[in-house]
Amino acid sequence: MVLPRFIEAARTGRPLRVFGDGTQTRCFCDVADTVEALVRAGAFDCLDANTHASRSSLLTSVGVALEAAEQAERHAKQTSLFGGTGESPEKPALVPAPRWTEAERLREEKTALGFYLSGHPFTAVRAEIGRFVRANLKSLAASAESEGQRTQLLAGVVESIRFQRTQQGRMVIVNLSDGTASQELTVYDEVFDQYRELVKEDAVIVVEAKVRSVRRSVGEEGEAVFTRINAEKIYDVAGARSRFARGVRLSMNGEATNAGAAASAKLKSLLEPYRPGTCPVAVCYRNGGASVLSSWPS
Repeated sequence: MVLPRFIEAARTGRPLRVFGDGTQTRCFCDVADTVEALVRAGAFDCLDANTHASRSSLLTSVGVALEAAEQAERHAKQTSLFGGTGESPEKPALVPAPRWTEAERLREEKTALGFYLSGHPFTAVRAEIGRFVRANLKSLAASAESEGQRTQLLAGVVESIRFQRTQQGRMVIVNLSDGTASQELTVYDEVFDQYRELVKEDAVIVVEAKVRSVRRSVGEEGEAVFTRINAEKIYDVAGARSRFARGVRLSMNGEATNAGAAASAKLKSLLEPYRPGTCPVAVCYRNGGASVLSSWPS
């Protein structure tokens, strides 16, 4: 089957030749969609020193490469028919394409494999979000019954969304992942309606949720205990910054500009559209050996 060989190649870097030297241009699979999936997952990274840099060009060049493979096959048949070695077809050049960002690369891997392979999109914001979301999804713990249901902060990337019908109405099950673990998040219909624009696949979200242990009978074997997470409020990264940041501190170097008061006026005009807000701003101005810290109310 194609998929096991595909995954093995992506993990080990074993060559799967399509972009060859003229003598190895035949691919084990003649379906363009499958070749494109191989490229998305990184199976051909070995052609560029096992880096991710050329995946976008490789994907754009799949049609060119497959056409070159067909030409090489026709050439080989003609050579065999009329004798002689003949000249080998030239190696096809890659079609130039803008390099993918890390987020685009991971998204393409997920499209091909169903999961992220070379990293996780939450890594880019882990340090920032970790300042106010203390626990990762792997270490998430339900509140003890004696404590009642207390609100906890969770964060991760939306991997999938599905809808369920219950006796109480519709609810949404969001699969949230942060690279350490995945958890299912229950979002009731009235909550989802408020935040539907934020809850998109591959989006990073921060969630205020109630986490509790639920016991359920399992046949004659007894009880099973599982964790239920009920979302109450949902933020994107910008919204989480606004909600949980204790302040913003800006630095101005008076020696680097001659604008003086004009620079201060420009900074004020940049901040003005965001007033009134919930986050106070402090500006540290330095000029020579002197400095002053000015706090601006939100």
